Amino acid sequence: MKVYDICSSSGNALSHLLSNTKNISGNEINMDNAYLGNMLLELLGCKNAIKCENPLMTEIESFDRAFAFPPINVLMNGMNNKVYSQNKELFNTRTSTEWFYVDRIISNLNENGRAVVALSNKCLFSPSDNDYRKYLLENKLVEAVIELPSGILTTTNINVNLLVLSKLNNEYVKLINANEFIDTTKTSRRLVAIDSIFLLP
Repeated sequence: MKVYDICSSSGNALSHLLSNTKNISGNEINMDNAYLGNMLLELLGCKNAIKCENPLMTEIESFDRAFAFPPINVLMNGMNNKVYSQNKELFNTRTSTEWFYVDRIISNLNENGRAVVALSNKCLFSPSDNDYRKYLLENKLVEAVIELPSGILTTTNINVNLLVLSKLNNEYVKLINANEFIDTTKTSRRLVAIDSIFLLP
């Protein structure tokens, strides 16, 4: 099984997967982060897993599993025409950047694969993103939307959702509020029993 992280940063997420698979790869646009990530992964026995390239503007290999925490609430500022996409007609000058990452993942996800992408509330409700959201739903590519509790992420105060994607002809979309899966006994909030989320009807 091949696992891909489209926004690898310094490789922390990929490093946690090495106990399950060595077949990992990622992209990171920041050279320093990519260097640190590759150094960490090499210490753990995996060489050159992260490429220092913009994943929106370069070819990437197909994969079975993918995850992404793309830049949130950022506009492309006229870069729309430079991205690799077969769906450019669905994008406009105000399309949220996160959808470009979703599009790259969907395009390279294997038929039985699954991907998870973090999205802001703006992506889910902004009229400027209607066309791409409609495309995902009409093509039955969305498996679930998981609303994360506020304050769950230490890096941002923005409310974040997890979009679960697959090509398994999803007839309906699970809408899940993850508040009931929060451990409130700790000083920092964290999700517990994550596997149970996907068992919900």
